[in-house]
Amino acid sequence: MATFLSLPLEDVIFPQILSRLAPLEVWSLRLVSRDFYSLVYEYYATSCHRVDFIKLEELNVHIVCRILTHCQRLKQLRLNGDCLRHHGNSKTKGDHILLSLKRTRPSLSVLHLQSLLLSGTAVDILKDCCKDIKRLSLIDITVEGKPNEMSNIISDDCSSLEEIRIVDSSFSHHRLQTVLPEQKELKILELSGCHHVKLEFIFPSLPFLHTLSFSHLSWISDQILLTAIEYCPLTVLEVSHCPLVTYKGLQMLQEKGVTVISNVLSPNVIPTSSFTINQI
Repeated sequence: MATFLSLPLEDVIFPQILSRLAPLEVWSLRLVSRDFYSLVYEYYATSCHRVDFIKLEELNVHIVCRILTHCQRLKQLRLNGDCLRHHGNSKTKGDHILLSLKRTRPSLSVLHLQSLLLSGTAVDILKDCCKDIKRLSLIDITVEGKPNEMSNIISDDCSSLEEIRIVDSSFSHHRLQTVLPEQKELKILELSGCHHVKLEFIFPSLPFLHTLSFSHLSWISDQILLTAIEYCPLTVLEVSHCPLVTYKGLQMLQEKGVTVISNVLSPNVIPTSSFTINQI
């Protein structure tokens, strides 16, 4: 016991306690001393690597900004703008939160953004934070006044992405077609609601791609999927609402060892009795 109590509070005990608490729980405390908050500031500045605001029911924008302003060593950031709507705020509030990264500009390895309306300034800040990004998820993201601006978040020299998920977001398909071949370590790719990307010419550059997820893409066809299995070690395919994909094409993939997860396919195609798929 004496040895435990002799440990410095700010160096050992306090970080261990804080790492087990949700950030909003810490910053919502009342009747605590300034010395307590000075330790909190120091913890977020030196030890906090992950901030997750995905599953919260409500989000206090002011508190979140205070947290991110001090996270100099932040590596993982997950933010869901839907949490803001419980306060009657618009998606624009997410932009205010991301602008709080301007001072620290942490080097993020994981970024998940959902249901946000951003400014070009916020995108520029995120670009500086994502030079070594490994996992990028953009779900329902819009850049105000610039429909394809979000694609600039991936810098020209970025080549370390292992996971990309672009769902109904302001991301240029031309930019995506340029970025993807450079991601030699890419393992997971999810696309939904984007314009035509010539993936058949990109798959040969992705030797580690093992998981594909496509939904609401009118241009994805059997031939594109068969090209993927030809060049990539594909093990999982999730496809939904892609009218050019047929049961016959999926059956060929399944026969090659690919786990197929599907929902709505072409309505005029009837599956064969020997072919079963996992339903979403």
